[in-house]
Amino acid sequence: MYYKKLLLCLLMGFVSITYAQTSVKSFKVHFNSDEYLLDQTDKNLLDNLIKEMNGSTYSEVSLKAHTDQDADASYNIDLSKKRAESVSNYLRENGIGEKRITEYCYGESKLLTKNNNDKAKAENRRVEIVLNQFAFTTTTKMLKLIGGETKQVFKIKHNTDNTIIAKNGLRVVLPKGSLETVDGSPLSNAEITLEVEEFFKPQDAATQSLSTVCDGKILETGGMFSIKAFQKGKELQLKNDKPMQVDLPSENLKNNMTVFFPVTNAQGIVEWKNSAQPFEVKPKEKIVLPFTELDTKTLQTKKVMPDMGSLAKLNYTYKAIAFPKKPAYPRRPTYLKRATYADNFSWIDRIFYSKATMDKWVIAENKKRDKINENSLTRYNRKLDTYYIAQDAFQRDSAAFETSELQAFKDWLNQEEKAFKLAKQTIEEHHFNRGIDKVSEASKNQSITSVNPRAVFEYMSKPSQFYYAKLESIDLALNYIEILKTMSLGQSLKYLGNKRGEIYLGAPASYKQNIYKNYASQFRSNEFAAKQLNEDKDLATIFDNAQMDIMQKREKMGLLTKKDIGQIYSASLSNFGMVNCDRFSDIPPTQMASIEINCEGEARISFYVKDIQSFVYAYHDKKKNYHLELPINKQMEMVVLTFNKKGEPLYERRSVTFDGDETIEANPQVASIFDIRKSLASL
Repeated sequence: MYYKKLLLCLLMGFVSITYAQTSVKSFKVHFNSDEYLLDQTDKNLLDNLIKEMNGSTYSEVSLKAHTDQDADASYNIDLSKKRAESVSNYLRENGIGEKRITEYCYGESKLLTKNNNDKAKAENRRVEIVLNQFAFTTTTKMLKLIGGETKQVFKIKHNTDNTIIAKNGLRVVLPKGSLETVDGSPLSNAEITLEVEEFFKPQDAATQSLSTVCDGKILETGGMFSIKAFQKGKELQLKNDKPMQVDLPSENLKNNMTVFFPVTNAQGIVEWKNSAQPFEVKPKEKIVLPFTELDTKTLQTKKVMPDMGSLAKLNYTYKAIAFPKKPAYPRRPTYLKRATYADNFSWIDRIFYSKATMDKWVIAENKKRDKINENSLTRYNRKLDTYYIAQDAFQRDSAAFETSELQAFKDWLNQEEKAFKLAKQTIEEHHFNRGIDKVSEASKNQSITSVNPRAVFEYMSKPSQFYYAKLESIDLALNYIEILKTMSLGQSLKYLGNKRGEIYLGAPASYKQNIYKNYASQFRSNEFAAKQLNEDKDLATIFDNAQMDIMQKREKMGLLTKKDIGQIYSASLSNFGMVNCDRFSDIPPTQMASIEINCEGEARISFYVKDIQSFVYAYHDKKKNYHLELPINKQMEMVVLTFNKKGEPLYERRSVTFDGDETIEANPQVASIFDIRKSLASL
């Protein structure tokens, strides 16, 4: 059992995470074997789908195309692509815009049922159609749908200390008895619901209308979040003398960060007010991680005795007896053509010679040629008889060769398969012992600080560079053996035979060079070590106990995750609600430019200034112009989001840099919710 999961569950209680709700409907189109065209039943189903997509609610559809496992994988990928295109083309031909359709082609990789009978295969030959209907009437609502549900729900008890760790690393410590109702009514023994939202990334600011502005000045953010508490639907608050402790992971560690509280402006965009309360920085280099000690005495008893001599017994080469030579089919003879006057008489001769004289010559010449052709045919027939005799002998000799040699070859394959598997285990046993020594030394030196000591041991048990290459070659040989088991000896010689008539299971020199070259960038796990950790209860207990020990020590220090260790802001807060960890940007007013953007309709126009981790929104002047001030000579991303009269989302993302006051034109284009999410995620 992994105690990290157990500990987190104990700390958090029951966790429930909900997601944004849209109307989702599913359909399926099935195909006959090796077919991708739609029949009338399929078209009728798609016609109903098109009617729904042409309704008043904006919708998008995703097509997930699959095949059964007949044919090879690459062919099935192409077949699933054709099936997705058949459905997609039908939708487009009937008025559904290309941007509203997303295709996925899985081939045979995602079967619904085992591919072991005709009924199961029929189920697997399908295109799954998922219709997502998005109901929005304003840009703000559309943005919420694009962003999805951000709320995480935790169940806690008020009469105990509670530590909550949200999915992106926000850590909240609520002391026992720190909660009370807003209206002063007493708390019951019922569970308390804690709602947490984390806004750490630029796309969160874009979809939740969160700016980084305070009193018209640009802020530099370390992260935003929201915490609320409820009991039986009643909102709770913190007692004045019992604040909550909040640790905020951030990718933007800066000094002078303070706590900011939200203020929503007339356009529904969240701005901020400075509380002047500091967010303290916990730099990584100042954090001393706790260590754990292993039961090294018991650990040392788990060593095994590998037979290293087995490595010298590997045989990569099989020398087969000479394969019978297949006879060559005789070359067909070339026959002489029938003689004519023109063969021996010029046109002048044909004037002076009589027809009888020329006929006499032609008859004599044709008799001569017939004799020559007859002799050629006789020789060819003799060669053909010889070929058929040789071919019969070849068939007998080949059958005898396969019979006499094939069993010996199969026996050799089985013998070498056992030898290679034993050698593989021997190498892994050797490094298993070495891992025990290494991790024991690390425990002695108090250097095991990872929350997963088991993974530390598995890493220390990985093969060295030389044995890594040896194992890769062994795996290649075992793969060859599996293939050769299905072949005749003749086929095997064609597949892996060399000029000397040998079958060679070893890796080419270029393959070995590539293994050595890429060793440092690759990790090969020790299968024997992993097996021992799963099957040996005493061994597993050593590392599980160590993990529990380190997790408990980490939890007390608030260092459960890598983000906690690397980049943390910490503060004591006396109020629930939205909080921003920010500081004022040090860009002087002389380095700011007035920007005007022309854009039709209600839109959200914002600029992400990555250099200072700032998200700034433009303000509408109730005409068609949007205004804001931005720093000059800084690269930033402009994001425009709105929708047209058809209800289709319009989106534009553009990299811009300003060197002074400027007016620009926004040009948002029709885009799918899927594409907008993908683009915002890459900000």
